[in-house]
Amino acid sequence: MATVQSSQEDIEKAHALFDATASELVKGVNKQEIVSKLVARKMKEKIAIKFVDKVEQGINQAFAKKYKKHMIYGILWCVGGTLVTILTYSAASARGGTYVVAYGAVVFGAVDFFRGLFGWLKYKN
Repeated sequence: MATVQSSQEDIEKAHALFDATASELVKGVNKQEIVSKLVARKMKEKIAIKFVDKVEQGINQAFAKKYKKHMIYGILWCVGGTLVTILTYSAASARGGTYVVAYGAVVFGAVDFFRGLFGWLKYKN
């Protein structure tokens, strides 16, 4: 039973170490400084370097995924706004009447798309 408890403690320590490293990377702390802290905690330097690189890679993948969603939703807003404008214009011109120019959806979509594109380009591998 002691080995199960010990292994659970090790897992919790590993998660805490991962979280602390990820937090420092997101805050912009220099990677070498983080490696030095890990070495001071009795981790071998080569392992510390690989560990920090893997954590950074995971963070970059998470941010790239987030920004990719912005690109997709931005395109959907743009296309949706354009379709609403075209369909209501077509209906109004055929029968007369008013139509909707959904410029808010188009502009919001374009801004969200480009925000996503630039973020994705920054964090993609």
